[in-house]
Amino acid sequence: MELLVPKLNSAAVIWFSFVGHAAWQASLLAALLLAVVALGRRWPSPLRYWLLVLALAKFALPPVLSMPTGLFSHVGPAVRAAPSAADLPALSPANPAITDSPTPPRGIPAMPAPSDSSAEQAGPVAQSHSFSRVLDAKAWLMLLHAVGATLVSFWIVWSLLAMRRALRRATELPDGELRRQFVGLSKRLGLRQPPRLLLSREPCGPAAFGVLRPVVLLPNAMASLEASALDAILAHELAHHRRRDPWINWVQLALTAVWWFNPLLWVLNRQIRKVREDCCDDLLLTRHLTTGPAYCDTLLSAASRLTQRATTGVSLGFGDSLHPLGRRLQRIMDQTLRRAPRLSLSGILVLALLATVVLPGLRRSDGDESVPPAEANDAEPAPISEWPKGATVAGRVLDHRGAPVANAEVLLLGTERVIVDADRRNWFVPDRQSPSPPSTRTDNDGAFTITRKQGTADRLGVIADNPLFWVVSRKSLAQGDNVELKLPAAGSLAIHCDLPGKPPKLPVMIELKTFDGASWNTDSLRFHMSTFSLDNPGERLFEHLPPGQYSVQRFQETKTGPNSVLLTDADRQLVEIESEKRANIRFERKTGRPLSGHVRGLENVHLRYAYLTIRGPGPEEVLGNDGKLGRMYIAFDVIPIASDGIPVASDGRFTTDPIPPGKYSASLFAVLASTPQLSSQPSDYSGNVSFTMPEQGDPPTVELIAKANGPRDLSKVTDPRVRVVDEDGKVPTIQHVPAQAQPDANQSQTPAPK
Repeated sequence: MELLVPKLNSAAVIWFSFVGHAAWQASLLAALLLAVVALGRRWPSPLRYWLLVLALAKFALPPVLSMPTGLFSHVGPAVRAAPSAADLPALSPANPAITDSPTPPRGIPAMPAPSDSSAEQAGPVAQSHSFSRVLDAKAWLMLLHAVGATLVSFWIVWSLLAMRRALRRATELPDGELRRQFVGLSKRLGLRQPPRLLLSREPCGPAAFGVLRPVVLLPNAMASLEASALDAILAHELAHHRRRDPWINWVQLALTAVWWFNPLLWVLNRQIRKVREDCCDDLLLTRHLTTGPAYCDTLLSAASRLTQRATTGVSLGFGDSLHPLGRRLQRIMDQTLRRAPRLSLSGILVLALLATVVLPGLRRSDGDESVPPAEANDAEPAPISEWPKGATVAGRVLDHRGAPVANAEVLLLGTERVIVDADRRNWFVPDRQSPSPPSTRTDNDGAFTITRKQGTADRLGVIADNPLFWVVSRKSLAQGDNVELKLPAAGSLAIHCDLPGKPPKLPVMIELKTFDGASWNTDSLRFHMSTFSLDNPGERLFEHLPPGQYSVQRFQETKTGPNSVLLTDADRQLVEIESEKRANIRFERKTGRPLSGHVRGLENVHLRYAYLTIRGPGPEEVLGNDGKLGRMYIAFDVIPIASDGIPVASDGRFTTDPIPPGKYSASLFAVLASTPQLSSQPSDYSGNVSFTMPEQGDPPTVELIAKANGPRDLSKVTDPRVRVVDEDGKVPTIQHVPAQAQPDANQSQTPAPK
C-alpha cells in the first residue's frame, strides 16, 4: 500500500494524456460526421451508416497511430512519447547485504537479500522531494472514470442476462408453415444457415440477437399476423443478421462502457441505431421482399400489438424505431429516394480514403518532425543531468523555513554510493572500488564551495541535524552554480515493542530506501543495529528523519558461546515518513496461534549449540535499483534447542510464539561441542521442513529430522578470514571428527561477537 498512491498518480498522467487526446479527436470527428449525415439524409443509407461507424471506430482507436496522411498527425496538441532510459537519472549499483542471516535451506526458495537504500532527487529544490502521499486531481478523475465504466458494464451485463432469460423461457418454433416461411426468407437474403426462431409468450418486440449463435425472437402476439406482414417482420430481423449488425452493436456497448461520460458517443450510438433500421428497410425494399404500402401497414399493425420493447442495447429489434413512426413511414413511401442494399464500390473507396485521414491520431513531440530554426531556438533546453569533471559548485543550504544551515556537511556525489551513519553523523562508501567524494562544510550563512576533481557528479548530499540527510539531483536544479539547497521538514518514527520472552534490549536496523518513490538503493541513511536497540517492552522515538520510505528490522540474538551471539534478521516492516508527522510501527505477537513441534535425531548428541529458525516471506518491497517488487525471506523467530552444551528444549520439543496465518519454513542449525569455533561456522547437523499455518482449524505439528553433515577439512582452508580460535582466544590443536558425509555448503553461520 505504501507505493499505491504514487503509482496511481503516475498511471493517471498516462491515462489523462491518452484519454484527453482521444476524447477531443473522437468528439470532433463524431460531431462533423453527425452533421454530414444529417445534411445528407437523402444519401443511400449504407453510406450514412458506415460514415457513422467510422466515427465510432475513432472512439475505439487510441491516439497511438501516426501516418503522413493523418489529419491529427499534423494538427492539434502533441502526444509526448514515454521517457527513454537515457532520460532517467543514473542509479548507482546496489550494495550487498550486510546482515548475518543464514542462507535459506535446501528446498526453500531463495529470497533476495536486503539491500541498502537510496535516494535520487527530482523536482524543484525549493519544494519537499518526498513522493506524493495524496491522490492528485488526475488520479481522482481516473478513479471516477473506472467507477463509471464499472457501473455501465454492470448495466450492460444485467441487460444481457435479462435477454438470455427471455430466450431461455421462449420455445423454438417446430416444423410447420411458419418455419418453412422463415427458412425461405433466410435463403432469399443470402444467409448460409438460418438463425434459430424462438416464440415468446412474454410481452416484447421482435428482436435479433447473438453473434456466434444468432437468434430471432418473435412474440406470440405477432405470430397471428397476415403472412405478408409476418414476412416483413421476419425479413427485417434476418436483415440485421445478414448485415452483421450484432457485431457492431457489441462494439457500441463496449465503447459505451469506456466513454460513458462523453455525450457525443450517446448521440452517435442513437443515430447509428436509427440509420441501421433505415438500412434494413432499404434492404427489404430493394430485394422486393415487401412493398412500401404493405411495409407501412405492417409497421402500424406491429405498433398496435407491441406493448413492450426488447431489452435495450443488447439486441436489435423491429420496434427499435417505432416511436415516432412519422419519419420512417415518410421515408419508406418516398419514391424519389435513392436506395441501396449495400455499400457501393465508390462508397468503399471514399470511406477507405477518409479513414486514412481521420483515424491516425498521434502527433509526436520527441523529434518525429523537423523543427524550423526559429522554433528550435525558442524550445526549452533539456535539463542538465550532471556537472563535468573538475567542476566547482557554490551555493547555500537552507532549512524548510528558509533559514541558513550552518556547519552542514556537503558532498558532491557521482557514481559512488554513500551511506550516512545516523549515530556518528559520518558517511562511508561501501564499494571499495568507487572513489571517495569531496566534502566540505557550510559557514554561518549556510554557504559552501566544493570542487570535484575525479569524474563527473550528478547530485549534492547534505548531512545536517534536521533532517539528518538529504540529496538533490543536478537535474532538479535550474543552474549548476550558486545553487540553493532547501531541506525539507523532518518527520519522526515511534517503534513500540512488546515481545514476551525476548530480551529486554532488541537490536534494530532502520534504513532509508528511497526519498522520492522513484529512485531506489542509491544513497542511504542508516541506524545500525550495533548502536540502536529497542526497549522490550517499551517505545522508542527516532527523530530528524528525512521524508521517504524506510525499512525497519529487529534482530534476534541467539547465544552461541560464552562470548558470542548470533544475530538473525527478523520481523521486517516498511514505513513511510512524512514531513512534520510522526509514523508508528509495532513489533508484537497479538495475532495467530502457537505452533508445537519436535526435532528428532539429536538424542544423545553432545552439542555446543543448536537452534531452529522459522522464516516466512517479508513485506512486498522494491529490492533492487530497477524498481521491481519482491519479498525477502525473514525470520519470524529463532528457538534455541541447545546452548552451552545444555539442552534447552526438552527432548527436542518446542512451542513457538503465536504465528499469523501463512506459509513458513523451519530450519535447524546445530554445532557439535567437539567442533572448533570458527569465524565462519559450518553446521554439523541440519534439516528443514515447510509448513502452512491455516487461518482456521488446528495448526500443524511440525516434525524435523536432523541430518548429520560432514566436517570441514581445515587443512585445506586458504581463506584468511576463517580462523580457528579457542574460547580463550588461543589457537588450539585441531582434532577432526571422523567424516560421515560431505559438508553442506548451504549450512554455514557467522557468529557475531558479543
